[in-house]
Amino acid sequence: MASALLENPVVPDRRWDVIVVGAGAAGLAAAEQLSRAGLSVAVLEARPALGGRIRTRRMRGCAVPIELGAEFVHGRSEEVFEIASAAGLLIDRLSDSLLAATRSGLKSQLAFWDRFERITRQMRRTGRDRSVADFLRARRSLSPAQRRLAAWMVEGYHAAPLDRVSEHALSTAGDPPSSPEERAQFRVVAGYDGLTNWLRSRLEPKRCGVFLSTPAREIRWRRRHVTVRCEDSQEFRASRVLVTVPVGVLQAAAESAAQSGSILRLPLFGERCPGSRWGMSSRSCCGFARCSGQTRDS
Repeated sequence: MASALLENPVVPDRRWDVIVVGAGAAGLAAAEQLSRAGLSVAVLEARPALGGRIRTRRMRGCAVPIELGAEFVHGRSEEVFEIASAAGLLIDRLSDSLLAATRSGLKSQLAFWDRFERITRQMRRTGRDRSVADFLRARRSLSPAQRRLAAWMVEGYHAAPLDRVSEHALSTAGDPPSSPEERAQFRVVAGYDGLTNWLRSRLEPKRCGVFLSTPAREIRWRRRHVTVRCEDSQEFRASRVLVTVPVGVLQAAAESAAQSGSILRLPLFGERCPGSRWGMSSRSCCGFARCSGQTRDS
């Protein structure tokens, strides 16, 4: 059976106004707005905890939280900063200095974003799309250093294979140079989970129910009627559904729709979003008592 996190709201005939699939930041923010607008909301979360891709852990002896999921605020996101301000959370701007590990030690990366944008401005954003790997093979004027930089950004920063990433998606052709504010990176000092904890506290308990360990397996709808069937065969009914799970879950659903009961089956996703892809990546967190590498400017 589903585990209800908040008190069960009184909902006639177990029919909700809106079902929200996913209790990450997007799902909780949507549920907060909807429940405070007077609508009854059921939030279905497959995992036994809130947060989605936010997974903050705290270790004894470590001065800062360890982020196993989302860690940085990329750019000055007004939505995130508004929530952080209301929740009393401190967001710290990180240093612009970047280091790369080389055979000769740690090497400072000067004008890093400018150098990468000089490459992306050469990428096409119209016409037939191709992978970044194909772009690098075709663009013979790029130096070995530029090719290494492009590969590092795609495979390291974006955590994606070169032969799958779209040239159109990364292209900045015709765009003005990005500003330092757009490139800025921030971190929630007390932990990213402070955002989702605050969003959870804002849910209207009499109108909103959060059901943990409740994986949605199938969504069926017709005009003004939605049925979400969960793993334990429990069904939730509503007038509307809002799906906030990552693209990777929907991708798996579209590619594995023939498998019964193993993933979320969402009709039409493969037809409406045929080019959507979400790569798999692993993350390792290492702690160092000190940094002994030598640095030299590029």
